Amino acid sequence: MKRLLHWAKVACFITPLWVSFIASATSAEQPAKLEVYNELKSWLVEQHVIDSVSVVPPYLNNLIYANSPYLISHALQPIDWQEWRPAFETGSNDSKLLFVSIGYSTCHWCHVMAQESFRSIEVAAVLNESYVSVKVDREQWPLVDTRFKSALEAMKGEAGWPINAILTPNGKLIWIDSYLDKQSFTKVLIGLAKRWQTKPSAVQGLAKRVEQKLLLDKPPVSSSKSVQLSSSQWREVLPSIHSDIASGLAKDQQAGGPRFFRAYWLLGLLEQYLRQRDLAILHQVQNHVDAVIVSPTYDAIEGGFHRYAVDGDWQVPHFEKMLYTQANMLRVLAKLYAITKQARYKIAILQTVEWTERWLNQQAGMGSAVSALSEGLEGKYYQLAATERSRINYSADWPQSVTVKALRQARAQRVKPAVDEKVILSWNSAYVVALLEAYQATQLQSLLDKAFVVSDKLWRHFVDEDQIYRSSFAGRAAIKAEAEDLAWFAQSQLMLSFYSPFMIEEQDTSSAKTKKDSPYYRGQFLLDRLVASIETPAELDRVINLNRDGEIPSARSVAFSALTLGYNLSQQRQYKQYAKAVSALSLNWQRQLVNEYAFVVQQANVFDAVRIGQASFARGNGRVIASEKSNSVELNFEMAAGWHINAHQIDNRRLIATEVSIESADEILTYPNSIEKKLGFDNQVLQLYEGNFTIVAMIPEGQNFTGEVNLTLQACSDKLCLLPENIKIYL
Repeated sequence: MKRLLHWAKVACFITPLWVSFIASATSAEQPAKLEVYNELKSWLVEQHVIDSVSVVPPYLNNLIYANSPYLISHALQPIDWQEWRPAFETGSNDSKLLFVSIGYSTCHWCHVMAQESFRSIEVAAVLNESYVSVKVDREQWPLVDTRFKSALEAMKGEAGWPINAILTPNGKLIWIDSYLDKQSFTKVLIGLAKRWQTKPSAVQGLAKRVEQKLLLDKPPVSSSKSVQLSSSQWREVLPSIHSDIASGLAKDQQAGGPRFFRAYWLLGLLEQYLRQRDLAILHQVQNHVDAVIVSPTYDAIEGGFHRYAVDGDWQVPHFEKMLYTQANMLRVLAKLYAITKQARYKIAILQTVEWTERWLNQQAGMGSAVSALSEGLEGKYYQLAATERSRINYSADWPQSVTVKALRQARAQRVKPAVDEKVILSWNSAYVVALLEAYQATQLQSLLDKAFVVSDKLWRHFVDEDQIYRSSFAGRAAIKAEAEDLAWFAQSQLMLSFYSPFMIEEQDTSSAKTKKDSPYYRGQFLLDRLVASIETPAELDRVINLNRDGEIPSARSVAFSALTLGYNLSQQRQYKQYAKAVSALSLNWQRQLVNEYAFVVQQANVFDAVRIGQASFARGNGRVIASEKSNSVELNFEMAAGWHINAHQIDNRRLIATEVSIESADEILTYPNSIEKKLGFDNQVLQLYEGNFTIVAMIPEGQNFTGEVNLTLQACSDKLCLLPENIKIYL
């Protein structure tokens, strides 16, 4: 009886809305929308939004113009959706309440709510009459998503998508929740709409109470009222944070689901292992990754990692595959392979890269994700009997085995899940970084080549003179790049510069086009844009407060990493200045740092950098690649024109000679012959190495090599000598 009375009240409320809604729906179609719809019909069929190209949609809203597959999939709904724009930060410029719904293309419950509620004419009638309705692709607007996700966590204790929020016309939050069934959702919409119409002051009072709760939950960090830790404070606190993360990973391994990969925990712990050589740390990370590789959460048939597992033992995946998940785990696999040289990690690297290139390759870069759904069911495409999986021999090159090839052929007959073809700049740049780290570990040229290909695509499609974009779909770039986009993109370019000709000096007569094609130039260009984006206190504070890691590292940690790398390569003081500025911590920083371990890891590298296989020096004018051979280690150096390092034996006692040592090995070192010349700052003849040269350390048979190479060197140009550098490289 109560339910009948409830729906009677609902019917009374929506009946007048229904009439106006039907009248609106049957009005003349907008030619511009129909024109765009007709251009997209074939794609909409491929994405299973419509059944055939002959479909004439009864409803067509403004999302048909969107630059996101997720948003376009909502374009045929009866709701008058608007696409998010920055103006909505402060409200809607309308007397109606603002309804904001955030989701993404591979979100299961987003699709469920779309089917149950957003396609409902009854729900649309309420929203169109009493609300300004805004749809957000969280992958396009990470700051918007972060804001509402934090609010949902504060109000409900946890967060998940879709995120649905109702705000006052001036942008103040009054209600927020995740998935709701149609009945519950309609009840909320009607109740708040009636209250706004009859008692707006009460709703404004509710908004003030919600705002106070949000401020209490997570007070914002202000650069004007913050803490900067000294070097000694960082050195003191780092061991305890690493220990806390190791304990957290151990607890995670004992807990139930859902279970995520914790890639940035794994990366930081592996770097700490290299510093300490604590085998317990290495074994903990290996156990975590090995359990994933032999589980259904890793796709051993085609490659690639599913986003997470529903259970605690990795046996029940949530089957969506995200680009950033592949980038994260490629970096973990690369470090594990560099440390252990165990074949399974290299095989998983190559298989995952192959899957990414085959499934996600787009005109502007790599697409965002692959849906979990196939033929309307989660995971149907990936279904594999336990007996079939048990036949895979992970100790061999399993992708080439008869079993896996047969399973791959069987899967090819199934309906593939949909791909979100939207290209995100930051995710793609992170993928380039992952390819480069995989190349460093394996020395496979194909990985380096792929990194350059993706990088060039991004530069062509996302950089338009001085404007840099975040998202691209169907050849159209849109949305101004955020700090994390600029930081990731800059970092990827500066890392690529290691494998390019040395930077072009100002006096060089080479064409402007050649200089602009240089990854080093591109990296500095992007860092300058990053600095410009955080010049004001408000902009700086916004990045400082993007300080919690999720499935990807905090924007603050990536900005700090890129700026620090830029300073190390160029010595431009503004990069160091802004790296310090984004390091501001809240007054209760002890509690904060565990939640942004990616930033902690970057700080640890300031004091004891982990370089695997290679290093830059001399402000980027020198580089060295180390490789382990049979009973020897080779160090291949390359110096930019006009730059040198002092030889192993020198006459000038004011300068520092080059020295190589290999920890725990009684090595025999062979240095190249030096050249003798005078430089502009000294009339004395100096002994130097320049250009390309090699230093070889022979390891006597039976001696132990720990994999750690230490260099001491001093670089000079014709005008000056730099301070000596101590470099540690891990093999």
